[in-house]
Amino acid sequence: MQEIGVSEAKRKFGSLLDRVEIGEDIVITRHGRAVARLVACETDIDVACARAVGMQSRNSDWKACKLDRDTGRS
Repeated sequence: MQEIGVSEAKRKFGSLLDRVEIGEDIVITRHGRAVARLVACETDIDVACARAVGMQSRNSDWKACKLDRDTGRS
């Protein structure tokens, strides 16, 4: 498992994803402290479901969410 600083991770994100895709785990650090880990997905991600969960966690009231979107607050 390799550790990489956040600045370098931002610059090399595409190549990091290539490495993760073939099975490597990568830890992203900020000021020497681990803050995230990139690992390959074990299954396909259902994008529609992930978006729905995200909407529910932010605001479960769809009418209020639409109002936020329409007034530029989303």
